[in-house]
Amino acid sequence: ERRAAYERLDAATKGDDEDVLAAAVEEAQRTGVDAADVAKASAKLETMRAMTPEQRAARRKEKAMAEAKKEAFVLARKDQVDALRQLLEALDQDVNWKAWKDHSGRTLTAYARQLRSLQVLAFLDPPAPAHVDTAPPVEAPTPKPMEGVAELRESSEFTPRGGPAAAIEHLAPENMMTPPPKRQRSHPLDSEEALTPPPLAKIGEASAVATPEVATKSKTSSAPMAVEDYDKKKLPCFRAVVQDNAAGLGELLADVPVDVWSGWKNKGGKDLVGLSEERGSSAAYAVLARALGIVQERRHAALEEGESVWVLEAGELQPRRATVKEDTPEDATEVLVEFWDGDEPASRIQRALVSKAYS
Repeated sequence: ERRAAYERLDAATKGDDEDVLAAAVEEAQRTGVDAADVAKASAKLETMRAMTPEQRAARRKEKAMAEAKKEAFVLARKDQVDALRQLLEALDQDVNWKAWKDHSGRTLTAYARQLRSLQVLAFLDPPAPAHVDTAPPVEAPTPKPMEGVAELRESSEFTPRGGPAAAIEHLAPENMMTPPPKRQRSHPLDSEEALTPPPLAKIGEASAVATPEVATKSKTSSAPMAVEDYDKKKLPCFRAVVQDNAAGLGELLADVPVDVWSGWKNKGGKDLVGLSEERGSSAAYAVLARALGIVQERRHAALEEGESVWVLEAGELQPRRATVKEDTPEDATEVLVEFWDGDEPASRIQRALVSKAYS
């Protein structure tokens, strides 16, 4: 009975319920619990009874914020974006949840980015919307009629002398003014001299033909895109990296040389690879790293029954030790393993999450 009273007193001391604490102190005094523990609980009870209503409300709010903060980090780790949205929307407007930090000093956004909780990360740090030009279209000016045309048509001077027959003769083609021929713009390749290649310069003599600064592709390759076409793909590529859209990013970069898109930078001075690392866009980073030759496709080795392996599960920072329960060939997509910790039965794990445990 004394042990139960002590445990009840300890739990009530850690809590904030005044009535529960008062009952626990009375029970501890009756059963003979250590006087030091009773005195500690009694001092807290007197402090709680001396608090004003405003202090009690502030204490309850502080406790609720601590519980909400703890729950928010748990939901971010599990990537449960709907529950996290409901939790944050239920908070008061004066609560600055963006300043919450865990024991490692990470905010909710940094915590979700490190754990690759992509749905929560998209909610906490949504990508910037694309700029849309809302300026009204410029209307082309309406051509004004030539002044004096109407007066000429109505005047008698417009009809030649001699009546309608003379008017018909006046409109004959030979009497009409012939418009001057249009001046055609000549092209450097239209003349025969332009089509004739210049003579080759002899060794030791300077060539009269200037060498182009940019080398073009060979005749067998397709024609290169213009610089404007490359620039049009710059913003969609950065948007695809933020959205971690590997398929869309691959289609956009299919016709862009590596030396062109590798030099692209956004307003913050980040290139595509740096932005993918900052946003935690693993799929987009894989596309970029494979194109740059940073990473290569991983080849899995065959596993034997009874072999020790490491298993890195999604959302966990530390791998788990396990034992292979059956022979696994190189091209297998799953491995039957049994974990060392826990009593769970053997289960099949994706091959990409399993690594050999070299001693």
